[in-house]
Amino acid sequence: MYNIIMIQYYAYIYRNPITKLPFYVGKGCNDRAYQHLKGYTKIDNAHLYNVIQKMIREGIQPKIEIFNMPNEETALDLEMDLIRFYGRKDLEMGPLLNLTDGGESGYKMFGDDNPMRRPEVKAKFIGKKRPDFSKRLRENHHMKPGMTNSGSFKSGKDNFMFGKKQEIVTCPYCGKSGGKSGMIQWHFENCKDKL
Repeated sequence: MYNIIMIQYYAYIYRNPITKLPFYVGKGCNDRAYQHLKGYTKIDNAHLYNVIQKMIREGIQPKIEIFNMPNEETALDLEMDLIRFYGRKDLEMGPLLNLTDGGESGYKMFGDDNPMRRPEVKAKFIGKKRPDFSKRLRENHHMKPGMTNSGSFKSGKDNFMFGKKQEIVTCPYCGKSGGKSGMIQWHFENCKDKL
């Protein structure tokens, strides 16, 4: 006896339940339509991620409309039609936060034109960092001395500020004293006791 798993493809629309306006259209199967709520779009579409997270923080649950389709091609066609109908915000044609006209199958990074799909290239990078994908290692983004790859500063003797003394200053509004850099940030013109 064989177990046959049916995959149901669909197109979906995210709507603001208050304004009823759509703000994203997609195509998926399984739980794809709900992955945006979990933050999986942060890398692909930061603006969409921020809009959804803001709605959730404000206690607003985006409304998701799902249109079941008989196959993936039909779902992709409906996705493209819906994007064309409502219009993309980045093209100043409508309210949608989509960055493409739709019709792509799967995650962009894994498209057929991506060299990472080729086994000989993929094997070379298994378990290794990808400097070509790393924001911090691009030509125009140099790390400061003493900074680690994660963006934080090293502690102890490895930190470039280790052993250096800061000038101690006193805030004229609250009377607190401390290192100059921290005091300038939180006191003087920014002091909460300043009237």
